[in-house]
Amino acid sequence: MPPNEIEDLRRQVATLQAQNALLLHRMDDGQAIGHLQVEEALRESRRRLEEAQAIARVGSWTSGIGASRELEWSAECYRIFGEPIGTVVTVDTFFAGVHPADRERVAAASRAAIEHGAPYDIEHRVQRRDGTVVWVHERAVVERDEGGRPRRLVGTIQDIDERYLTVAALEASEQRYRRIVENTSEGVWVYDPAGRTTFVNARMAEMLGRSVQECIGLPITAFTDTNEIEVVRARIERRRQGISEQGNIVVRRKDDSTLRVSVRATPLFDADGVFEAAIALVTDVSEHGQADELRARLAAIVESSEDAIVGATLDAIITSWNRGAELLYQYAAHEVVGKPLLLLTPPTAPGSASPREDGQLLARVARGEVQRYEATRLRKDGSRVDVVVTVSPVRDASGTVIGVSKIARDLTARREAEATQRRTEEQFRQAQKMEAVGRLAGGVAHDFNNLLSVILSYATLALEDLKEGDPLRADLLEIEAAGKRASLLTRQLLAFSRQQVLQPRVLDLNQILLGMLSMMRRLLGEDVVLTTATDPSLGRVLADPGQIEQVLMNLALNARDAMKAGGKLTIETTNVEVEADRPGTPVGIHSGAYVMIAVSDTGVGMDAPTTARIFEPFFTTKETGKGTGLGLSTVFGIVRQSGGWVGVYSEPGAGSTFKVYLPRTDQPVDETGRPPLPRIARGSETILLVEDEEQVRAVACAILRRNGYHVVEASNGGEAFLIAREFPARIHLLLTDVVMPRMSGRVLAEELAPLRPAMRVLFSSGYTDDAIIHHGVLDAGVAFLQKPFTPGALLRKVRETLDAPPGGKAGLAK
Repeated sequence: MPPNEIEDLRRQVATLQAQNALLLHRMDDGQAIGHLQVEEALRESRRRLEEAQAIARVGSWTSGIGASRELEWSAECYRIFGEPIGTVVTVDTFFAGVHPADRERVAAASRAAIEHGAPYDIEHRVQRRDGTVVWVHERAVVERDEGGRPRRLVGTIQDIDERYLTVAALEASEQRYRRIVENTSEGVWVYDPAGRTTFVNARMAEMLGRSVQECIGLPITAFTDTNEIEVVRARIERRRQGISEQGNIVVRRKDDSTLRVSVRATPLFDADGVFEAAIALVTDVSEHGQADELRARLAAIVESSEDAIVGATLDAIITSWNRGAELLYQYAAHEVVGKPLLLLTPPTAPGSASPREDGQLLARVARGEVQRYEATRLRKDGSRVDVVVTVSPVRDASGTVIGVSKIARDLTARREAEATQRRTEEQFRQAQKMEAVGRLAGGVAHDFNNLLSVILSYATLALEDLKEGDPLRADLLEIEAAGKRASLLTRQLLAFSRQQVLQPRVLDLNQILLGMLSMMRRLLGEDVVLTTATDPSLGRVLADPGQIEQVLMNLALNARDAMKAGGKLTIETTNVEVEADRPGTPVGIHSGAYVMIAVSDTGVGMDAPTTARIFEPFFTTKETGKGTGLGLSTVFGIVRQSGGWVGVYSEPGAGSTFKVYLPRTDQPVDETGRPPLPRIARGSETILLVEDEEQVRAVACAILRRNGYHVVEASNGGEAFLIAREFPARIHLLLTDVVMPRMSGRVLAEELAPLRPAMRVLFSSGYTDDAIIHHGVLDAGVAFLQKPFTPGALLRKVRETLDAPPGGKAGLAK
């Protein structure tokens, strides 16, 4: 049903409602029958209106004006806006549903209708809560009171989304077919019933020897004689009766030359069946035109081919030479046409065909066979190129083989691409394997750190309680030493898995290296010569200085172990630019400016299988008991967590070179030194300790209480929140694990900040977590205690956090 009919129904319903209200106001017993009649008519009109709106997808609405924000919607309005039927809606609900890009335009149209009486007739978009967008068409009128003041807006809204989609599809279809017509190899000619040209494509204009603009408006008689026009018209009329025909005509070109063409004409009729135009597909069928077109196409295909296409006689004399052959063999066509194909065959090339073999090959081709093979060919400059060759027979019109066509393709690019693909796939598999092993190692280290905190702490507490000379002290010292060695292993695992906590500063790697040289020489021994080659213009990097020192030390010790009889160790630094998409660039490194550290030794070297596994944790080439296999995996983790990349090149007997790439930064060097460790001091403050591991919580409580602190403990975040809310006295410090079920330590600290604004916060964890750490880098302003901890480390960090000045590293990072 059209929208104007729906609008009439809506007005009819409004009139009946007004009549009904008037009857109710004046009704007496004699008017009851009239009231019932109006009621019945009103119900019927409403029913018809709702049916019509459902069919036409038109909704009706009434909106208050001014202070009144009331809005009444029909069921269709609820559907269009995606709101549940019966939901209370206001003017604000309507504008919330209008697409943000259309809101100002809709509001302006509404204001113009209310203030100036302008027609409210607008198309706009509605954006539903689920994100879907539909186009709608709205019309409305302003109802005014007896004084002419606007009282309300009454309107309709129609879903026209399908129409918009149809129009867009039609436009896209039109553009697609126009491109087809313009690019077809056939001529397209459209003319009206009077024989006037209304459209030609570029190919048709070319056949007629004119431009497209010159053809438009000209009668058919300008291009051919009347008799042939009548023939075409007769064929069109027969086509109208369902008869499909095609015929040839002769057209006159602008220069008076003639062209024979084949015409397939199709009539076009309007809605009433009246013939309104004819569209003809025209093909040049003249022998000259077809031959020229075919030759031109074949020549273009041959010349534009990237492959070398060479024609030759049956006795191997070159007759044709395309652009691809010039590029491949470096000879111009005039240099080789008329010369033998053996010009390209190096006599001593491995796998090359001898003159006898070439003769046998050409004999097989002369019999009609197609030959395919790989060979080495000689370029003009004397270099050689591997090619794959297809030799096919060339026949004349009678089918007799009169020559050969040789198509050669350079194998160099394909082989390089295959080799690059193999390397890339191998690097990708290696990266996936390292990532999986890293996740496993990080999870193991996290759980083990909690156990080590308990072992180390209780061993230390027990040692404090035993007197000198007690026989148990030796056993406890062994337990403590073993725990510290295990703690070192977990830190190495966390470094490999990139879950350690870094505190980076802007560094000059030359200064770091210079400060380590004396210690390195002592560790390497007298039989290893250490030399350095540093770049004085070396850029700066953002990294943790302690971790970078560990990288250099591990690489130096690994080199020492590879030079059992002594040798030379060289450490170089330089600036490099990396292009990630350049062939040979390893997977995982990004384009940009880097500082490169190269550590080279003259040791035994490694084979490819060993090199592929060298960074895996616990993989070692040393004999049992001589190493943990975590040194190079620690290097790998530290460098990757610092945003860099590390790789190795090695050959058996030729030594190894490890290259570390760290991103350059333009920031100035941070000259701040490492702060001294604070003394272990007792305290009397109140500490809220939150730890979900019972043993860790118990030993931490014991350490803190033994040193004078008042400890309130909680096993999870929810319990800690309730304690902090109800605790009557001041809580000086929140000491919380970071990773806990349901509520993390970060969330707990944020929730308690309004309740306890003066409370300091100290986080503790065995591995990194995005709650306080981003990619392993500690947020500025966060106090952090790394697990596993000893009693001394715990007490020092608690004292440091409590004594830090306001705004220092004692609170929660925002």
